[in-house]
Formats: sequence, structure tokens, C-alpha cells
Amino acid sequence: MSPPTTPARDICRFNQPPLEQGLSLANAARFGIPSRPKRWALFVVFLVVASQWVRLVFSQEGDFRLHWNFGQRLLHGEFLYLNGVHTPYPPLWGLWCVPTTLLPLWTSWLVWYPIGLVWGGALIWALVEGLRRAGLTPGRNAASDHTFWTVMLGLALGSRYVIRELPENGVNLMIVALTWLGLTAWRRGCDLKGGAALGLAVALKCTPLIFVVYLAWRRQVRVAAVAVGVAVLASLAPLPFQGVASYLDHWRTWSQVNLTGMSRSDPNLGPLGEATVQNHALRPTLGRLLTRLPQGHAGRLDHPWEPRGLGLDPPFAGRLIDLTVLATGIGFLVRFRGPIARRDSAAVLAQLAALGAAALLLSPITWKQHAVGLLPALFLASAVMLDPARRSALRLGVGTILVVGFHVAGVLILDRGVIGRTWSYVLDSWGVVTLSWVGWALLMWAWASRFERLEASDRSVAFDDTVSSRPQRLDAWRVHPPNVPPVRPGRLTIEGREADTANVSWGHQAVVVASDPNPGAADSVWIPTRPPQ
Repeated sequence: MSPPTTPARDICRFNQPPLEQGLSLANAARFGIPSRPKRWALFVVFLVVASQWVRLVFSQEGDFRLHWNFGQRLLHGEFLYLNGVHTPYPPLWGLWCVPTTLLPLWTSWLVWYPIGLVWGGALIWALVEGLRRAGLTPGRNAASDHTFWTVMLGLALGSRYVIRELPENGVNLMIVALTWLGLTAWRRGCDLKGGAALGLAVALKCTPLIFVVYLAWRRQVRVAAVAVGVAVLASLAPLPFQGVASYLDHWRTWSQVNLTGMSRSDPNLGPLGEATVQNHALRPTLGRLLTRLPQGHAGRLDHPWEPRGLGLDPPFAGRLIDLTVLATGIGFLVRFRGPIARRDSAAVLAQLAALGAAALLLSPITWKQHAVGLLPALFLASAVMLDPARRSALRLGVGTILVVGFHVAGVLILDRGVIGRTWSYVLDSWGVVTLSWVGWALLMWAWASRFERLEASDRSVAFDDTVSSRPQRLDAWRVHPPNVPPVRPGRLTIEGREADTANVSWGHQAVVVASDPNPGAADSVWIPTRPPQ
């Protein structure tokens, strides 16, 4: 049976005049003229970003004040951890915060807001580049609709976390951006640049250390060694400002508070003392569910709908949680072991996304604004869900529906702005947000395994990126699976326009490039196709 001469549907929608009446589609994309749905999406993003800045003008809520004071203490030679403030952050964080003290607090809060947006843009670029290198979004020569809506859907899924992070002026976006800029550079073959960015992120906050351990385990020794070296050197930066005695005193205080807090047998206690419901880390969340908190505990709400717990002995519950986490970590390392054959593979990207979600769970202190570290997993999920062929190749089923549905309902819909502060805390006490992160980590783990099997069987799940820049006729280049009969020359309708077809192959994706009367202008449209059943 010959395949049909028209595709199932066009996933890229261009709201442009016909070729003979105006700009071609490629020229429109080149000059940055978005379609109407894109303009509306960008307008919504602008409204959210602008509204958060206006909100800061009238009400400055968040931890930026603590960071500003942290920098002030270092600048004036004071003890950084006075009254137990900012103990989770190493001394280098104070040096990083010094530039914010050049202006008064209120002015600095407003002026540094755009800096956080810059870090957010850097993170988006790193994630899109990672998806492109894994073949999960079209290449640079193809239409950008899939990439655009991947970014929009990823931001929508992570909107609660991003909006919570914006008033913090992007300090957590900076950590995640540095981490993924380093990982993206490594995936492009730049061990030195990748290790430097990743090492700086580790020096500022220990959470990205999980990626260094993974890289060392997968025998990426060079990038891991560079990351460790940069982290050590960067950690020495406050030494000239503090002096040897004060510097060592700060490190003793920092290590004692954090190591003691993480090694406590009671899961309801951490580096900051009694864990509250706002701490969404895995250990305190499971601790509330497995034990029974005493009266007056900071983690109790005294609400009739809060969990009462199973009443296990706290030390026993702590050991049970630690053993479960340890067994899961060993299982991950055993499943994904040995040297990495292809750094830019989709399987490696899914493994890194799973580690990003795991870092949120394993950290002893995880607030909602820290959850911008989940964006890599959300972007990867968006890229897959927006492409029917990819969904079919990965055989997405009940597990994906449950994870995405639980996230949408429990995180996006049942938010504080909808159900109020009290009921939001009740859901937090039940670990709804934490359970969502567990689901994303397991989903990325499952997808990584599936990607590995697809790559091992040589079944491509990637876009083809071999598009000529100046074609003279409408062509579609061959994509996987190979040896599929081409479509006979005929007519093809793209968004209401007809064009000649030649050598159109069928597979997971086909790239169609329509010629223009001007040989220098070509229209690239991504069309999902299916081989005949």
C-alpha cells in the first residue's frame, strides 16, 4: 500500500500571508514575527514578570533581605552566622551577595530583579540547547514552533515555583542555571567550561554536588575533577576579606551546624531545628507521616485535617527513611553505570533531569522557590508530550498521566491563591508537593531506561536536522525508520497553501522545505507523518 500524500496534521502553525504576498515563513521566523497564539503567550509571560516586579515596589517579601544582610556582614567584617541566620550557605555566599549591598535594600531589591530574569533566560537557553542536542526539538534549520511551545508548556508546569522564585531575584535560578550551563557545555564536549560552571554552582550551594558524583560514577573523570577543583578554589575566595582565623571559624560553624542537622536520627529535626511544613524535603515530609509530632512542634498545624502520623519511633523512622533513600540511590547507580557512550543522548538528558528532581528531595532544606530545579524535567516532559511520534515511541501510559495529572491538580490548581494559606499548609503537611517531585524523579528514571532501549535498538526518536539552507524545490529528507517507500510527487497542502512534493519519506518526523521564488528564502515546516498501517 502506498502512503498517503498528505500528513496527519501540521504541528507548526504560522499566521503569515501567502508566499507570493509577503514574507515567507522562514523569513518571518528570521525576523522574529510570532503568530497570534505566540504573541498572547509572550504577553502572559510579560504580565506575570511585570506584576511580580510591581508587587515588590509595594511589598518586599522573601529571602532577598537575608542575602542583603549576609553581604553587609561580610563587608563590615561581622560574623556571618550571627543568631543562626543563613547557616545553610557557605561563606562564599556572603561574597556573592556583596554587590547587592552597594544600594539600599529597597532599591537593590528592585534593581536586581532583572538580573534574576537574565539567569532565568540563561537556564531556558541551556535547557533548549540540551533538548536540541538530544534530538527532542527541531534543529536550528527547522521551524521553531515545537521549541517555543515546549518552553511555554514547561514554564506553565513550573509556574508556581517560578513565580515564587521571582521575588527572590533569581538566586535559585542562578544556581540551577550555572548547573545546567555546565552540564550543557559538558554535553557539547567542553569539559573545562562545563566543570568550571558546575564547580561554581557547587561552591555556592552543595545541592549540585549530586551531578558531580554522577559524572564521576559514569567515568567522566575530567569534568568531575575540574568541578571539584573550581569548587575548592572558589570556596577560598572569602579568605582575603575574612582572614585565616575568621575564615576557618566560619567553616567550622557551617560544617558543624549542617552535618549535625543532617545526621540527626529524628527525621523531624534538621539544620534549622524543627522542620516546618514549608520544608518539602523528603526526610522531614516522611517523618511527619511516619511519626507523631508532639504538641508545640513547629511542624504541627493543630488543624483537624493534618496527618496524625503512624506513631513510629522517630529514630526508627529516620533509619527506615535513610535505608529507603540509600537503596533507591544504589538502584539508580547500578541501573545507569559504566562510561557514557554519547553525551548528547536523550537517555543521559533524562538521567540528569531525574537527578535534578532527586536533589530537591535529598536536600535537608527545600522550600518551594528551590523547586525551579525541577524545570529540566518539566521541559523534557513538555518536549515529549507535544510530539505525537515521541509519545508513541516512549509508549507513554498511565504512569505519565498520573504524574502530570497529580502535578497539575496538587501543585498548579490547589495553590495558596486558590484554596488559601491554611489549606495550602494542610496539603503541604500531607506531602503533596514532595510526592509530586517523587513522581517526576521516577518518571524521568523510567524515560531514561526507555530512551536507552530505543537508542540500543537504533530506533531514532530525534528530529532530522539535515535541511538544506537554499532548496530549489519542496523536499523532505529521509528520517527513521529507513527503507520506507517515498511519496510520489504530487501536491501538499500546508496551512492552506499548496506546493509540489518530491522524495517525501515517512517516519517519526518529516521535514518539508518549500521553495520561494527567491532562492534565498525557504520555508521550513515540521510535519508529523505516519507510515501506512
